[in-house]
Amino acid sequence: MFHFCFSKCDKGQIIEVICQDCGRRMLPEERIVGGVDARQGSWPWQVSLQYDGVHQCGGSIISDRWIISAAHCFPERYRHVSRWRVLMGTIYNTPISKNVVIAEVKTVVYHSSYLPFVDANIDDNSRDIAVLALTKPLQLTDYIQPVCLPTYGHRLADGQMGTVTGWGNMEYYGYGGPFVASDVLSKTSRYRLLGVVSWGTGCAMAKKPGVYTRVSRFLPWISTAIRVSDAG
Repeated sequence: MFHFCFSKCDKGQIIEVICQDCGRRMLPEERIVGGVDARQGSWPWQVSLQYDGVHQCGGSIISDRWIISAAHCFPERYRHVSRWRVLMGTIYNTPISKNVVIAEVKTVVYHSSYLPFVDANIDDNSRDIAVLALTKPLQLTDYIQPVCLPTYGHRLADGQMGTVTGWGNMEYYGYGGPFVASDVLSKTSRYRLLGVVSWGTGCAMAKKPGVYTRVSRFLPWISTAIRVSDAG
């Protein structure tokens, strides 16, 4: 099994190692460019986060029990955890595929220093990151797979291509979703979650870049959030 770790903290200490296959697409690859529909199973870590059955944000599977998304997807009006569901195993944000799984949410942990939740008048989207614990482990399939987390400090190399996935108009439906890029740090090419869609105007518009939370900066926070939640 491939292993990923939540890498190293600032002091160079190993935080945690989890043995788990990740970042592989089990079905034939197909690029999506310019809004072309993806094939079923193309991006098996992509999920739809739904509140009362309505799609609110995207997210990514990072283990059989944890999802990562953006903090801003969980304003106060959406904090009844029992009303959240995670839809996965499909390229549609409605449960119309035979491969779809709908999971219940046990816990939502968003970054405590996401400032708009401290003061709604603050226009600062730094630390726009959250993790969700599922009530029970997922059964991984060709259509449901975790993405690999990056190594600590991992950056996109100059000229390296990355991919953002989501549903429909990325200005809304892509929030919280994955920005991934492949690498060959292991013997086979795997996709790593380099960013979480935070905000932007439209998708791939000239002079209007999308803004992403850099996941590699928050590996210690992710590890702590998971460890504290599991301990509770």
